[in-house]
Amino acid sequence: MISTTRVHRWVAGVDDDLRYSSEGLLDTDGMMGPWYAGDRPRSVDELANTPDSFVLLAPGGAGKTTVIEELRSREPGAVSVDLKMAGPEGLPAMFERAVANADVVYVDAIDEAVAAGSQVNYQESPVDR
Repeated sequence: MISTTRVHRWVAGVDDDLRYSSEGLLDTDGMMGPWYAGDRPRSVDELANTPDSFVLLAPGGAGKTTVIEELRSREPGAVSVDLKMAGPEGLPAMFERAVANADVVYVDAIDEAVAAGSQVNYQESPVDR
């Protein structure tokens, strides 16, 4: 069952040139008008079921986990991996299980794992899909 809850958060590419209000907030009203021709943020809702890979970058407490769990709930066969739940030696096994048993894998707590000193490294292994 797909959730009908709308996550009111916005995402944009790292290189996007976005408009901000005088208070430094995202000017979604100005950028969403039909006349606007520049880069536009997308609703987080649009990330569900996308074929693209992406990373959510935001300060602690901004709601990355909320977004990940909402997106995971919208995609059958998706799982989320919380990096806080495994030490460095447990990460490879955690990722192998997730990739073997899911169509989509959301990785959460990257910032917290790095801040805690975990050795989160990129590993490449063959995936038979």
